[in-house]
Amino acid sequence: MNDANGTADKLDQPSSLGTHRGAKWWSITIGVALVAATVAAYIPALESGYVWDDPQYLHENSFVLKPDGLSAIWELRYDRNAGQLRINTPQYYPLVYTFFWAEHRLWGLAPAGYHVVNVLLHAFSALLIWRIARRLGIPAGWFIAAVFALHPVQVESVAWITERKNVLSGVFYLLALLAALNYLERGRARWYVAGLALFVAALLSKTVTCSLPIVILLVRWYQTRRVTRRDWVLVAPMLVIGLMAGLLTAYLERTHVGTSHVEWSEGFFERALLIAPRAFWFYAGKIAWPHPLIFIYPRWEANAAAWTSYLPLVGTLLAVTIAAGGIRRFGWGPLLLLAYSGVTLFPALGFFEVYPHRFSWVADHFQYLGCLGFIILYTVIVPWFAAHLASSRKFVGLGRAAGVCVLLALAVLTFRQSRSYENEERLWTDTLAANPDAWIASLNLANMAAERGRYNRAAEYFEQAARHPAIRAAAYGNWGMALLRLQRMDGAIAKFQKALEVDPEDAQALAGLATAYRGIGRLDEAERTYQQALRLDPQGSMARLNLALLYSQQQRWTESEECLQDGLRIQPRNEELRVFYAKLLTQIGRWDEAVAYYRTVLPERLFALDALSTYVEALCHGGEYAEAFEVCRQRLAEVPNDARALRALARLRASCPVDALRDGAEAVRIATRLVRATGEDPLMLDTLARAQAEVGNFTAAVATAERALRAAERKDMTDLAKEIEARLQLFRHNKPYRDVVP
Repeated sequence: MNDANGTADKLDQPSSLGTHRGAKWWSITIGVALVAATVAAYIPALESGYVWDDPQYLHENSFVLKPDGLSAIWELRYDRNAGQLRINTPQYYPLVYTFFWAEHRLWGLAPAGYHVVNVLLHAFSALLIWRIARRLGIPAGWFIAAVFALHPVQVESVAWITERKNVLSGVFYLLALLAALNYLERGRARWYVAGLALFVAALLSKTVTCSLPIVILLVRWYQTRRVTRRDWVLVAPMLVIGLMAGLLTAYLERTHVGTSHVEWSEGFFERALLIAPRAFWFYAGKIAWPHPLIFIYPRWEANAAAWTSYLPLVGTLLAVTIAAGGIRRFGWGPLLLLAYSGVTLFPALGFFEVYPHRFSWVADHFQYLGCLGFIILYTVIVPWFAAHLASSRKFVGLGRAAGVCVLLALAVLTFRQSRSYENEERLWTDTLAANPDAWIASLNLANMAAERGRYNRAAEYFEQAARHPAIRAAAYGNWGMALLRLQRMDGAIAKFQKALEVDPEDAQALAGLATAYRGIGRLDEAERTYQQALRLDPQGSMARLNLALLYSQQQRWTESEECLQDGLRIQPRNEELRVFYAKLLTQIGRWDEAVAYYRTVLPERLFALDALSTYVEALCHGGEYAEAFEVCRQRLAEVPNDARALRALARLRASCPVDALRDGAEAVRIATRLVRATGEDPLMLDTLARAQAEVGNFTAAVATAERALRAAERKDMTDLAKEIEARLQLFRHNKPYRDVVP
């Protein structure tokens, strides 16, 4: 790494072109080539879908979906009941969710759009790195930028939509650094304001960027060999703001993300002396030799009794000593680059309890910006050694050819690594193949297999996950949930009980056990177990919803309503609670209140929570037939074969008291199709009978209604049977059925 007064690489400023215009076009050519190469290397990522946390960040995040969701994305409130700060998103990175919100307005939930933005942001960061390298006189800046853009260790940050945090914060971080350099060199206030604003934007995207003020001081020392009062004036507010943002993130990691529920056996000194040095060398090694790259790396044990555990610490101290001792010969570059990587990686080295450390102490996305120090160091040191070994002029040409080969190799590796992000199953399968101890991969593959009805395969994965002590309770709990979905209640009870043997305070396992008890009619035990789960976790929506359902099944309407109201006081924005409360209100005939609650929930979430039928019913009881019709049409525009929406539309077309909305012929077509698909379903047969009566085919209506009546009686649907009997009398007198106008 040359000093600021040294000569920059000739490839960055080609004197052979001889003119400013030539240099400009040369720079544009390299810039376009850099972006094109980045996009080409990430083509598999552009064609990928969603993985792991992506649904939580996007299509399960109602505030991203809602046109008026921006205020909730930025909201940070104090919950007096819990005595904690609350946020409405998985993490408080509001600028990331603001970008997602804006993009959802443009291309909805199509993953390709989000992947394209990730790749372009990454390419833009590479261009900024090139610009900064030229500004500081760092040789081979274009090559450094290209390595940053094409290195496969970056795939995790770029191909994973959730890691928009990295690529977005990286852009703001680098822009803030450029603005700070402009201010310190030119002294214009607008650059000071811009640098501070861009730094805040970086923090609002990901708070690991709080290292920027220290990095600015390192850069200033590299440039001038001193840190002036003016430098401190710039970085002092940044230090304060960065510290506050870091403390907020650490607080939310404990209270919101969930690290407070994780038992960390490693103390601070083990983290500082054993884990952090090893993590530092891990990251340095992955840049030098990016193989193997794994989504979840093996989590090593910090064994303080083994002398070999201290080798990374010794290596770190030795590297710093050599870099410091070689200042006269090599300059400050190597030492400052080690310091840069250490400072930038510091939040992820293990000193702090962050949730991903449950799975592994290291992850590729942790070093998105931190890898720059290693990239620059290797880029400068390798040619320096090679030049001393081979001083011939031919070395220049060979060096450039070797550099191109390195970039091609990195691009190919990135292309291959991007394929792992094709879908979630591919990602976890590849992870488990490379790291058989990745219990989170086993657990997620088990859950996916269970959801797809491949229970035998799911059981294998659950068994594999349950071998790991750290996840045994969760593995048995998830196994129990899979059996619940299959209605295998006895098996579910056994798995939940195993989970509780491991962790007696596992609120989710208790809620699942209570649901299994309810499924086999042990209602008193179910009620007590739900209440126990809620005492352990008052925010447990699964326990609360199912307890409310238990009360409503017993027609204990007041207790059911109080249970849901308590939940809404704790989680006022929980849409699942809102929908269930609206369903309860329809059960007890409070239609207007039910409609009001339904309208506070996005249609996408209503459909996902299976609330379309009850919403339409509530609208019809309130006389809002036109709105009910539009709700059905909206759903069918997105999912043309949605059986519930088709039945609701057929009923409206057959029985709506508003003449303009009835269309007997369409109702017959839809209902006939539904009956063919479902067989002797009394609800579908009843709908077809209504439609046949609407077109005047009363003979067919009577025959179909009689079939519906027999089917309802066989299924002990007493209330429906009475309603069908009443309609049957109308059809026998050649009269169609009309819903009652409220």
